[in-house]
Amino acid sequence: ENIDLNYESPEISDQNFANEIIRNRSPFWLIVHAGSVSETFELIEYAKEIREIEKVNVEIVLVSPNEFGFENSYDLYPVYELFPYAERIFSGCGFNIMKQTEKFREKHMFFPFERRFDDQFARAAIVREFSGSDARCDHFPTPD
Repeated sequence: ENIDLNYESPEISDQNFANEIIRNRSPFWLIVHAGSVSETFELIEYAKEIREIEKVNVEIVLVSPNEFGFENSYDLYPVYELFPYAERIFSGCGFNIMKQTEKFREKHMFFPFERRFDDQFARAAIVREFSGSDARCDHFPTPD
């Protein structure tokens, strides 16, 4: 039997950051990642590549607790209040981000990363199968 867990998201830590992004960076694509520097740079490069392919002029905003020296980088938690304002959302496939972006599947481009205790590839495949998000996750790497 499946139990429906009541997933409560916390209040945003700094509404000023959120307001600044919404006011001054729109339109924007949002990258959300708390993982390693190399994974975050993969997401940044992926978003830049998509932007170049689609020939769109849009700012890319990174929300991460890590320092990257990326021009539009913010440490904001939780980030979900930005989701309605972002034209695209790029992320890994961790449980929290996949749950928080359920309402935004049409603009969520997710990219699974290898984890020891979390099968992000399986989660991405399940979401792709049940949400019709095929176009948003065609580019996953395969686990080693």
